[in-house]
Amino acid sequence: MAEKIVVAGDIGTLIRLRVREGTKKTDPLVNLTGVTLTKFLVRKPNPASLENGTFVDVEWTAVVEGLATAGTLAYTTVAGDIDVPGTYIVQAKVEFGGLSRFHSTPVELLVRAIRRV
Repeated sequence: MAEKIVVAGDIGTLIRLRVREGTKKTDPLVNLTGVTLTKFLVRKPNPASLENGTFVDVEWTAVVEGLATAGTLAYTTVAGDIDVPGTYIVQAKVEFGGLSRFHSTPVELLVRAIRRV
């Protein structure tokens, strides 16, 4: 699983994921022409729990970036998206009218606490 590192509270972080027909990097990219649903499925640490290792699942609405044939989805974070330090798991999901569905390989997003100087 690939990983990226950001800081808790970051706004405007661009996240890009490519959707392939399989799980290998050599598998063909999914042509996103005519896609009806584009989301990032996100599992992030639960801020309401004092128990370590608890998570909450959220969805971020992604957009097709560039040419649809490139199979790339993008999302730019807003306030509240990256609010808790820890490991976030991000996976793209696309659907074509409910008839076919594809997911990207999950990516780890490592969120560090803000350092006070």
